[in-house]
Amino acid sequence: MAVRAEDVEQVKADASAGDPLKSRRRLPLPFRELPESGMTELAEHCRDSGMEQMFLTALKISR
Repeated sequence: MAVRAEDVEQVKADASAGDPLKSRRRLPLPFRELPESGMTELAEHCRDSGMEQMFLTALKISR
């Protein structure tokens, strides 16, 4: 598998602030497996969380 898209963000580890990654997550938790017909739902989640371009890049779709 090749990486086609990634978004790297530096996060400082601060034990007093709790889980620093939790506030940075873009997709809703908990993750759940989608059926094979769930591409539209995945696209909607990506669009709603500002990751539409990354989704399209991962599928090699250019707009």
